[in-house]
Amino acid sequence: MWITKERAVPGPVFGSVDRFEGLAIFFDTYKNNRPGVSFPLVMAMMGDGQTAYDQANDGKSNELASCSARGLRAASVPTKARVTYFQDKSLSVDLQYKSDSSWTPCFTVTATSDRSINIPNVSYLGFSAEIII
Repeated sequence: MWITKERAVPGPVFGSVDRFEGLAIFFDTYKNNRPGVSFPLVMAMMGDGQTAYDQANDGKSNELASCSARGLRAASVPTKARVTYFQDKSLSVDLQYKSDSSWTPCFTVTATSDRSINIPNVSYLGFSAEIII
């Protein structure tokens, strides 16, 4: 999921452009090279327009916040995500994949002096996907 300053452009990061400006929330189901983390992994990244996604390490150096969502791929109910954003203050993601009536907190992150959470004022919402065979 992308909330970015520019419209969607195909690229190498889960089917979308690298070095974007805005917020991305990745639902990564394929573990490349990230020891000690259970996959699927739901991860948020704030893009500054210049920093590349750390694809070799499943985004470890770009991670704003994340959670493991074991069971997401084989869920018996449709998976849903609830994203809550308070402008320049906080971001939280909750998931519904264990049962129809139960939301599981994934992460909540608040802005600090060294970590901003600011989505561009004019933004585009987009979704992309990448299939690895």
